[in-house]
Amino acid sequence: MEINFKGKRTLVTGASQGIGRDLVKKLDACGAKVIAVARNQALLESLQKEVPSIEIYPADLSDWKKTEQVISQIGDVDLLVNNAGLAILGPLTEVTEEDFDRVFAINIKSTINITKLVIKNLLARKVPGSIVNVSSQASVVGLIDHAVYCASKGAVDAFTRAAASEYGPHGIRVNNVNPTVILTDMGRLGWSDPAVAGPMIQKIPLRRQVNAGLSPERSREVSYTKTWKTAQTNSKLGLTSDDWWTQGVFYQIYPRSFKDSDNDGNGDLQGIIEKLDYLRESGIDAIWLSPIFKSPQVDNGYDISDYREVDELYGSREDLRQLVEAAHQRDLKVILDFVPNHTSDKHIWFEASVYGISPYHDYYVWANATYIEGVRTPPTNWLSNFRGSAWQWNELRQQYYLHQFSTAQPDLNYRNPLVVQEMKDVLSYWLNFGIDGFRIDAVPFLFEDELLRNEPPSGDSGLDPEDASTLSHLYTQNLNETYEMIYEWRQLLDDFTARNGTYSRIMMTEVYASPEQTRGYCGVEGSRAGAHFTFNFITFIENTQKGFDGKDLAESIAAWLIGIPSCSSNWVLGNHDQTRVATRLGPENVDALNILASILPGARITYQGEEIGQENGKSINDFLRHLCCWLPGEVTCEQGYDPQAIKDCSTYQQTSRDFERTPFQWSSGVQAGFNEGHTPWLPVSEKYVQTNLERQSDAKEIKTHYKIYTTMLRLKTLFADGAEESTTWGSTNDGKVFYLKRSTDVVNYGLLINLADTDETIITPAVFKESDLVVELSGADSPYDNGDVFDISQPLRPNEVVVFRITPLA
Repeated sequence: MEINFKGKRTLVTGASQGIGRDLVKKLDACGAKVIAVARNQALLESLQKEVPSIEIYPADLSDWKKTEQVISQIGDVDLLVNNAGLAILGPLTEVTEEDFDRVFAINIKSTINITKLVIKNLLARKVPGSIVNVSSQASVVGLIDHAVYCASKGAVDAFTRAAASEYGPHGIRVNNVNPTVILTDMGRLGWSDPAVAGPMIQKIPLRRQVNAGLSPERSREVSYTKTWKTAQTNSKLGLTSDDWWTQGVFYQIYPRSFKDSDNDGNGDLQGIIEKLDYLRESGIDAIWLSPIFKSPQVDNGYDISDYREVDELYGSREDLRQLVEAAHQRDLKVILDFVPNHTSDKHIWFEASVYGISPYHDYYVWANATYIEGVRTPPTNWLSNFRGSAWQWNELRQQYYLHQFSTAQPDLNYRNPLVVQEMKDVLSYWLNFGIDGFRIDAVPFLFEDELLRNEPPSGDSGLDPEDASTLSHLYTQNLNETYEMIYEWRQLLDDFTARNGTYSRIMMTEVYASPEQTRGYCGVEGSRAGAHFTFNFITFIENTQKGFDGKDLAESIAAWLIGIPSCSSNWVLGNHDQTRVATRLGPENVDALNILASILPGARITYQGEEIGQENGKSINDFLRHLCCWLPGEVTCEQGYDPQAIKDCSTYQQTSRDFERTPFQWSSGVQAGFNEGHTPWLPVSEKYVQTNLERQSDAKEIKTHYKIYTTMLRLKTLFADGAEESTTWGSTNDGKVFYLKRSTDVVNYGLLINLADTDETIITPAVFKESDLVVELSGADSPYDNGDVFDISQPLRPNEVVVFRITPLA
């Protein structure tokens, strides 16, 4: 695993020998600016000779006041390892008051004191941080002659949980590591005798103790736990799960609309690099880039002409390398959009296939024409998702080729093993480049019926006959071979991870299908692994409509959590193909939906702009466009780029996806801060003056969409991955109010949303009764502030949302 602490001021206590000394060397090698604190000045000086770049501070950490003075001299600290420890061994019956005081003064009192001082510094600077407390297996396993030591380490564990719960919402993570016996000088005092060590060694899976200076397991574990790679990890004992993606926060970037660094009107990779700190500070774990590969841009990059090159519109392959390196330095993972169903008709494979050049002659789906009364017609009735026949005649080849999207996007032939291998090679190329995973586009379309059978009518009435929805796609979508292809790609990713011994590289699949069809993409239980997750379009996109109530929400959540339990949970409010959630479901519901999508168990996917409540355009126009009436929006057909929409300007306002792709609104300055003034590729929304990140980040603004979003992401980290948990949800007040309770063995939170347009006095759900409720987060329209006691007997305002900590009454 790549671990980089470049520039991070890292304080290590107990640093002069044993585990602490090893940690200083490890952290320095990872780029940290290490501050070593210990009682023995001579040993510290010898350590500094070995590692000249470190700072050293001799101190007796059992002295509360002197410790405060030393920490004040040290100044800012980004990362802290509380490693100082003391063991005084002997039978319980021989413990003295002095022994007890000495052990607790170092092992727990100093840990609390230094943690307090570092957290105060982090809060004053308004920056995130990481604290690791080196505890011991002695906190959970009773050891002979270790009574006081065991008690002190148990206190460390309890303190860690409390501090994690209290300061996780501020972006400060507090974690434990609990090593077994390590033969430091202190460890040898208790464990040199084979008669004593033997029973303990039998409890260790590797049947061995670890010598000081030879303990990469512990130094690597502490280093890992200090990184932002553990953004989902707070108050955890020992190593965390490798399944980082299960509770991760993914941020979809539409590169052309994110940030234009060179003022040419198009967002680019350097623009993304400029904003990585913003993303990390917001609480994002991974960025997903919509296609950046070389492309004629007929379908905004979803028509790829070279899978191994970056389109010059966005920069170069070197720019992408810089982006990946810069992201990894910030512990952000990078996901690329992989478009396997089709290429551009300008791809060298297709150009060779047109001429029948081997081996490319069979890389695409070609078919002979049928002739009806001498008139050439396509081989089947299949329809394109961009309207009209899915077949296009090619004069040179004298055959039709299949295109389930634009005519400029010919479908690849996955029945050809050479094509299968080509695409696996593309995945391997980018994995070796350093990419952390892939979003797989248009998955259901990979395979088609070999017999080229006509599809039956869907039975949907009132549709244009050229609309693909008029057919039931029995022969062009979700074929068995498609599922098998996904399983093979998952195996490729797992094999790469196994060879490299690092975190999981993942696959996210885009599938609009029935629940039954969707399940298959998640794998076959007990035999085949599928996508790490397939996007949940069911809950907030397909099943939640304008005017929804609490009952609708509860049923939509159940449709995924209960209806598709085999698929990893994830929550998607929107994307580049969907009307923005603020427009689709109402700006008044932005805070509630952002909070709900984050508190639910599973991964969270944010489409750029959702964190600030960005809308498509003029709200009244978009509202009517969504419902029925199709008044003009801010983007005209002449300005548009969506290929399926600009074919017919008379229906552009109904069909275009350009509206949800307008530039991100960074500020109220020129072009919303997207660039320095050049006309953007799509016009900036008129609403940027009111809705922009700069305004919502202003310290004077207490409650904004962005601040509510980031606070909820910090709360999300408290639901530590791997802890036992339960989630209960439903509606009350005749469906007007939605409620949810999510609990683990560490935290216990509730949520209420009033979806009515009137005040509602809550009919209290049973899960909230006989409990103290303290507000942790509330929406912009709520009178509650963080820390207020939540009075559930008082009415909730219209659209009010409140998150509260639940403490059952004794």
